[in-house]
Amino acid sequence: MTFVDMHDLPFVEPAPWPLRAYEAAARFATPALRLHLNRRAARGKEDATRLGERWGESAAPRPEGPLLWAHAASVGECLAALPVVEATLRRRADLSAIITTGTRTSAAICAERAPARARHLYAPIDAPQAVAAFLDHWRPDAGLFLESEIWPNLLRAARRRGIRLALLNGRMSARSARNWRRAARSARHLLGAFDLTSPQSAEDGARLESLGARTTPPNPLKLAAAANLAPAPWPERPAILAASIHPEDAPIIGDAWRRARKARDDARLILAPRHPERAEEIVAAMGAMDRPVHWRSTTDAPSPECGVFVVDRIGELPRWIGASWGVALGGGGGSRGGHNPLEAAAGARPVAFGPDMANARAAADALIGAGAAASFHDAESLAEIIGGWLNHPAAARTAGAAGRAYIETEGRRGLDDAAAAVLSLLDRDAQRAAEPPSPSSPPPPASGP
Repeated sequence: MTFVDMHDLPFVEPAPWPLRAYEAAARFATPALRLHLNRRAARGKEDATRLGERWGESAAPRPEGPLLWAHAASVGECLAALPVVEATLRRRADLSAIITTGTRTSAAICAERAPARARHLYAPIDAPQAVAAFLDHWRPDAGLFLESEIWPNLLRAARRRGIRLALLNGRMSARSARNWRRAARSARHLLGAFDLTSPQSAEDGARLESLGARTTPPNPLKLAAAANLAPAPWPERPAILAASIHPEDAPIIGDAWRRARKARDDARLILAPRHPERAEEIVAAMGAMDRPVHWRSTTDAPSPECGVFVVDRIGELPRWIGASWGVALGGGGGSRGGHNPLEAAAGARPVAFGPDMANARAAADALIGAGAAASFHDAESLAEIIGGWLNHPAAARTAGAAGRAYIETEGRRGLDDAAAAVLSLLDRDAQRAAEPPSPSSPPPPASGP
């Protein structure tokens, strides 16, 4: 992956007025933001014991030596960031890292999976005071932003402090690109802050470039995250996982399941709604089932007589992928753009999805090309795919193995590229610090009063 040095480009020019207005509004709204966060903490949506981190406050000292900072929004971005951070730390023994996220779920994942020499922090809110406190305390040498985490105050403050920045796994939907074009100067100003912009697909790269970013070839880091997931052994009892299901997916899933399971009376459906709080609505929309429906919230595992097991909890998808013979993915039958099929492939299970996979088109096409996935357009075609998995488990295992092989090959290559790019940020910064000032540069300020 090539490195694009934008450090000396005129990012120090005054920001466009919408960004200046945003900064002023955030400064003015600080008291209201404090009240808002306190209320969220009272409802359990913020960690009350660590609320100070949202204001950039920390009692922990900055570690000695160079410090890498990775900023991710929530679970998906966190899972993409962790392998990159781990690989980079493995290559530099003197390097430490901090990982900032915004949700309690992602904090729990970081606590469980963060590598040695990496600390999780809640991200500061995008208000000037909080951002300044965070950056002044931690003083990172390089910062990684994941996917579409473009917070104007945080990004601009980091750049003003000379922190080298990269946007990894960069994502820009067609809708977001249209919205940013209404503020084209602001978009160019913010994207110009990145020394390195690595998109997750060619389409994302084209949209980012149209807004002023300078991009490298695509590097979808969800492949690297998926490669870190170890597949579970093939289960004895046949089961199909319907994952990330929305209410509009439910009629197709229900109809397809009733058709497909006729040939395998012992087969079980594991249903994992995209939003667990809508599980009852989804089950009702699936239609009548002739086997008992059990719920994850009331039992740890399905009983032998259970016909439909509803996973009404978050964060357990890898476990239930491993309990299945194949994964039917929701979100691709309407206008949602589909969901990520790579986690199923990483678990060495074949995957099926609807025709609308705009959010993960490259991954969907690659898995189909590898013989690891299939597309359905209605209940009948989905029933045919599921029936194939149930009636021909050897073929299903072969398809799952093909998906896993694709994940491991491409994921490891992408992870190596990403780690090398991050190290180039740090190395260029060290090289820059060692260079004598050019004749045109002003002398450094004298020390002392």
